[in-house]
Amino acid sequence: MYLLARDMTAISALIAVFFSFGVVAASANSRTAALYSAALVAQYVLIASAARNYGTRFVLNVLAEVSHS
Repeated sequence: MYLLARDMTAISALIAVFFSFGVVAASANSRTAALYSAALVAQYVLIASAARNYGTRFVLNVLAEVSHS
């Protein structure tokens, strides 16, 4: 699960950057562009937080396995 969340974080970061530039360039309404960009950044923050939690849990599970063997 950690690897999936890590990859989703990287893809989300790229999408947030490139799609935000695209919507700013293509949108006539700046409020819509700002709302869309904020939603993409919020998505990145949530996925990055999940990846960090999965990574921490993964490391703790590995350490627990090593200490019991």
